[in-house]
Amino acid sequence: MKEDMRYIVSFFFTAVLLAGCNARHVTEIIRLQDAASNKKEQVCSIRSINKRFDVLLAAMRDQTIDAYRTKEDFLEHFGEPIFVKRYIDPDEHAERWLYRYAEDFWKSDKIYIYFDAQGKVVQWEYQPPSAPEPKKP
Repeated sequence: MKEDMRYIVSFFFTAVLLAGCNARHVTEIIRLQDAASNKKEQVCSIRSINKRFDVLLAAMRDQTIDAYRTKEDFLEHFGEPIFVKRYIDPDEHAERWLYRYAEDFWKSDKIYIYFDAQGKVVQWEYQPPSAPEPKKP
Protein backbone atom coordinates (compact mmCIF):
# COMPACT_ATOMS: atom_id res chain seq x y z
CA MET A 1 0.00 0.00 0.00
CA LYS A 2 2.88 2.39 0.81
CA GLU A 3 4.49 1.72 -2.58
CA ASP A 4 1.22 2.45 -4.34
CA MET A 5 0.96 5.75 -2.51
CA ARG A 6 4.55 6.69 -3.46
CA TYR A 7 3.84 5.81 -7.06
CA ILE A 8 0.68 7.95 -7.10
CA VAL A 9 2.46 10.90 -5.46
CA SER A 10 5.44 10.72 -7.84
CA PHE A 11 3.11 10.38 -10.83
CA PHE A 12 1.10 13.40 -9.68
CA PHE A 13 4.28 15.43 -9.06
CA THR A 14 5.63 14.54 -12.53
CA ALA A 15 2.32 15.41 -14.16
CA VAL A 16 2.27 18.81 -12.45
CA LEU A 17 5.85 19.53 -13.56
CA LEU A 18 5.18 18.51 -17.13
CA ALA A 19 2.00 20.55 -17.25
CA GLY A 20 4.10 23.62 -16.43
CA CYS A 21 6.35 23.08 -19.46
CA ASN A 22 4.98 24.73 -22.53
CA ALA A 23 6.06 24.03 -26.10
CA ARG A 24 8.60 26.86 -26.09
CA HIS A 25 10.54 25.32 -23.21
CA VAL A 26 10.44 21.90 -24.83
CA THR A 27 11.81 23.41 -28.04
CA GLU A 28 14.60 25.13 -26.10
CA ILE A 29 15.50 21.88 -24.33
CA ILE A 30 15.63 20.01 -27.63
CA ARG A 31 17.79 22.79 -29.13
CA LEU A 32 20.23 22.52 -26.21
CA GLN A 33 20.39 18.75 -26.60
CA ASP A 34 21.12 19.15 -30.33
CA ALA A 35 23.87 21.67 -29.60
CA ALA A 36 25.51 19.32 -27.13
CA SER A 37 25.38 16.42 -29.57
CA ASN A 38 26.89 18.58 -32.32
CA LYS A 39 29.91 19.58 -30.24
CA LYS A 40 32.33 17.77 -32.58
CA GLU A 41 30.88 19.57 -35.59
CA GLN A 42 31.20 22.89 -33.81
CA VAL A 43 34.86 22.26 -32.93
CA CYS A 44 35.63 21.26 -36.53
CA SER A 45 33.86 24.36 -37.85
CA ILE A 46 35.79 26.64 -35.50
CA ARG A 47 39.09 25.03 -36.52
CA SER A 48 38.23 25.45 -40.20
CA ILE A 49 37.32 29.12 -39.78
CA ASN A 50 40.51 29.77 -37.82
CA LYS A 51 42.72 27.99 -40.40
CA ARG A 52 41.20 30.00 -43.24
CA PHE A 53 41.71 33.21 -41.28
CA ASP A 54 45.36 32.24 -40.75
CA VAL A 55 45.67 31.97 -44.55
CA LEU A 56 44.06 35.40 -44.99
CA LEU A 57 46.40 36.93 -42.39
CA ALA A 58 49.37 35.42 -44.21
CA ALA A 59 48.13 36.87 -47.52
CA MET A 60 47.83 40.27 -45.88
CA ARG A 61 51.30 40.06 -44.32
CA ASP A 62 53.08 38.91 -47.48
CA GLN A 63 51.09 41.46 -49.51
CA THR A 64 49.36 38.95 -51.79
CA ILE A 65 45.88 39.89 -50.57
CA ASP A 66 45.47 42.21 -53.58
CA ALA A 67 45.40 39.12 -55.83
CA TYR A 68 41.88 38.40 -54.55
CA ARG A 69 39.65 40.92 -56.33
CA THR A 70 36.08 39.56 -56.06
CA LYS A 71 33.63 38.09 -53.58
CA GLU A 72 34.04 34.74 -55.30
CA ASP A 73 37.82 34.87 -54.77
CA PHE A 74 37.38 35.52 -51.07
CA LEU A 75 34.72 32.84 -50.62
CA GLU A 76 36.82 30.27 -52.46
CA HIS A 77 40.08 30.96 -50.62
CA PHE A 78 38.99 32.19 -47.19
CA GLY A 79 35.44 30.89 -46.73
CA GLU A 80 32.40 32.70 -45.43
CA PRO A 81 33.02 35.89 -43.45
CA ILE A 82 32.09 36.09 -39.79
CA PHE A 83 29.82 39.07 -40.47
CA VAL A 84 28.47 40.89 -43.53
CA LYS A 85 27.21 44.47 -43.48
CA ARG A 86 25.24 45.66 -46.50
CA TYR A 87 24.90 49.37 -47.15
CA ILE A 88 21.52 50.70 -48.28
CA ASP A 89 22.95 53.80 -49.96
CA PRO A 90 26.37 52.71 -51.26
CA ASP A 91 28.75 55.55 -51.95
CA GLU A 92 32.13 53.88 -52.28
CA HIS A 93 31.13 50.35 -51.27
CA ALA A 94 28.03 48.18 -51.06
CA GLU A 95 29.19 45.54 -48.56
CA ARG A 96 31.73 45.10 -45.81
CA TRP A 97 32.87 41.62 -44.81
CA LEU A 98 34.54 40.87 -41.51
CA TYR A 99 37.04 38.07 -41.11
CA ARG A 100 38.50 37.15 -37.71
CA TYR A 101 39.09 34.14 -35.51
CA ALA A 102 35.86 32.34 -34.64
CA GLU A 103 36.11 32.49 -30.86
CA ASP A 104 37.93 35.67 -29.85
CA PHE A 105 36.14 38.88 -30.70
CA TRP A 106 38.08 41.46 -28.72
CA LYS A 107 41.45 39.71 -28.77
CA SER A 108 41.43 38.81 -32.46
CA ASP A 109 43.02 40.43 -35.48
CA LYS A 110 40.32 41.61 -37.88
CA ILE A 111 40.32 42.12 -41.61
CA TYR A 112 37.52 44.08 -43.26
CA ILE A 113 36.96 43.67 -47.00
CA TYR A 114 34.88 46.29 -48.81
CA PHE A 115 33.06 45.44 -52.07
CA ASP A 116 31.32 47.61 -54.63
CA ALA A 117 27.88 46.81 -56.04
CA GLN A 118 29.44 44.54 -58.70
CA GLY A 119 31.20 42.40 -56.06
CA LYS A 120 34.68 43.79 -56.71
CA VAL A 121 37.06 44.60 -53.86
CA VAL A 122 37.45 48.36 -53.47
CA GLN A 123 39.37 48.40 -50.20
CA TRP A 124 40.56 46.26 -47.34
CA GLU A 125 41.49 47.20 -43.81
CA TYR A 126 43.49 45.41 -41.11
CA GLN A 127 42.72 46.00 -37.44
CA PRO A 128 45.09 44.55 -34.82
CA PRO A 129 43.68 42.98 -31.66
CA SER A 130 42.38 45.35 -29.01
CA ALA A 131 44.69 45.93 -26.11
CA PRO A 132 43.36 44.35 -22.92
CA GLU A 133 41.83 46.70 -20.39
CA PRO A 134 44.21 47.45 -17.52
CA LYS A 135 43.13 45.82 -14.29
CA LYS A 136 41.92 48.19 -11.65
CA PRO A 137 43.57 47.90 -8.23
